[in-house]
Amino acid sequence: MKHAAAPLFDHAGSHCISSFEDEFFNNLSIDLKEYGYVSYLRDETIERRGPYNEIQLIIGGTGHVIRGRKRFRLDAPLVSFLPLSDPVTIENHAKLMKVFFQCNIRYSGVDILLNESPLFLPLTENTDTWWDRAVRAIDSANRLSVYALLYDALACAEAELTAIAKRKRAPYKRFERYFEYVRRTPLRSISLPDVAAEYGLHRNYFSQEFKRQFGMPAKAYALMEKLRAAKAMLLETDDEIPSISEVLGFFDRFHFSKLFKKHTGCTPVEFRKRHETGAAR
Repeated sequence: MKHAAAPLFDHAGSHCISSFEDEFFNNLSIDLKEYGYVSYLRDETIERRGPYNEIQLIIGGTGHVIRGRKRFRLDAPLVSFLPLSDPVTIENHAKLMKVFFQCNIRYSGVDILLNESPLFLPLTENTDTWWDRAVRAIDSANRLSVYALLYDALACAEAELTAIAKRKRAPYKRFERYFEYVRRTPLRSISLPDVAAEYGLHRNYFSQEFKRQFGMPAKAYALMEKLRAAKAMLLETDDEIPSISEVLGFFDRFHFSKLFKKHTGCTPVEFRKRHETGAAR
């Protein structure tokens, strides 16, 4: 069973995750898009290419996650954090029971798991407790209970998320103006020389510094952000492909489709059809 979810909080205050006292976490923006629980009767493999992170609570059984050339085993009881940056293959074995959340976890407008490796950590409660809570919350469509469950899942990774937060705090603040510029500027109008000039830097040095901090060139980040926005529009609106291409600032629908397929492995039309038929889950 799965549900779509609208944002509930603009930011997660200390009352939401009492163990997270760091100011960084108190200013996270949690945008929950979809959630649910599932118990598999047979082996099932899915390709996940959506624009959201996926958090999975593995309650029972086993499975695997394949990301690039790496293969990770899912053994209950476990919580996994799969970043949005790369496509992954999820192998769900028969008798696997899991709860999942698809969400963005943002700080200064940028996802905290951007360019991070997957996290696999033990669950901190009895699995029956997790499962019972999830079934009650999801079946009742009580968003407060669902968000409480999500925050408890985040608390399982408190040490790991805190380490990521401390490492990224300074660069996030330093490049905050660039992140905002990318969000509000059409792709074809983004000018690295103009941005670098605002920072008082040469464009090459600006891009090198960005890559050193975030693992990708500044121009690549801009494209990735527009493709992420395109995926969200394909999933959440009925907008036509040319309209999405125009809004996000690609040169034309063919330029958009070519770049989309290069980075996701499918065309925008194929991406929308796969999710309409439930292939993403």
